Amino acid sequence: MRSPYALQKRKKKNRTVYYIRFGWSEESGRYAQTKATNYTTKTEARREAERMLSEGVVSTENDPHLTDYLRDFWQSDSQYGKSKAARGKPLSHGYLELNKWAVESLVASYRPFQKTRISAINPGIIENWLLEALDAGRGERVVNIALQSMKVACKWWAKQNRAADPLSAVEKVHEKKEHARGALTVAELRLLLDVEAPEIPRCAVMLAALAGLRVSEVRGLRWEDVDGENGILHIRNQVTTNFEIEKEPKHGSVGDVPVPDILLDEMENLVVNSPYGKAGYVLYSIKPEKPYGYKAISRQFRAMLRKIGIDDEAQRGRNLSFHSLRHTFVSLARLSGVPDFVVRGFARHKSAAMTENYSHHEIIDFDEYRRKMSETIGSHGAISD
Repeated sequence: MRSPYALQKRKKKNRTVYYIRFGWSEESGRYAQTKATNYTTKTEARREAERMLSEGVVSTENDPHLTDYLRDFWQSDSQYGKSKAARGKPLSHGYLELNKWAVESLVASYRPFQKTRISAINPGIIENWLLEALDAGRGERVVNIALQSMKVACKWWAKQNRAADPLSAVEKVHEKKEHARGALTVAELRLLLDVEAPEIPRCAVMLAALAGLRVSEVRGLRWEDVDGENGILHIRNQVTTNFEIEKEPKHGSVGDVPVPDILLDEMENLVVNSPYGKAGYVLYSIKPEKPYGYKAISRQFRAMLRKIGIDDEAQRGRNLSFHSLRHTFVSLARLSGVPDFVVRGFARHKSAAMTENYSHHEIIDFDEYRRKMSETIGSHGAISD
């Protein structure tokens, strides 16, 4: 008959100590729980194991399967959620949704996790999961988000049960540094605004290039946020790509942005074909309370780029994406004579350093484009000379 516990040596801060493993599981072929000690001799560790057995170690009830525990853990009303809120650090809705998404997308689908209790999780199991996720094409950042979801939960579990943290030694994956986002030149923006394209993605492009909206803000813009009389957009909402939930813009960066008449006219054109009129989202979809899809915007933007001679290879080489239009907006506004602090207000950046990251001096013809942006935009979508 197998012993109710096993002793294991581990290195800890330049010395060898004993860990005690309890609860052999025939199902998994390993002990279910591991307890850390500071004992350096086998005799001391054995005495501690006997003492812990007499007092009772972590029960199966307090050692759930990993996936079940994670699903319960990342809830606002979980013990962890309530504890954070009680200390004035409530978990934001977006943070909870991100972790729920990571658990369901990358963790719950991994079969070994479904039958393994938390105490039986070890770096080897995590390493196998991590490598399989990367081999399946998951990005390093996404894998790290899922890993962090597990590490936070397991650390909390260990603290509550006075057990060893099973993931304390697991390190994150190295994330390759992304190349800086590219930006369109003024000449390319001129061509882009003249290209024939469906009205909704065309309007999305103009909102990003001429008003500096992020794609999530483009999708979250409602007609009630549009002050056509004064030519102002009130940026109050965003709809993120992962969760399709409307929330406050990134970093709480709400604000007002003045827009040129050509953009207001383009938005008004959408009303003609919209079944909802000036109700709901400006970029509408077939469902009243759903905004236009992110993938559709991205796909059609890339199609517009191809029409002006920027093929897929060039787009990848220059690292162009829909977000590049926001970079172009900042450069245009700045080099049209708009002071930096005003540009930061329009773009809703947190710092001057961020504005520096978004400004692309090299793409601007300084002699031609120092006039204010409203004076450089023609009445038919072209940038005036």
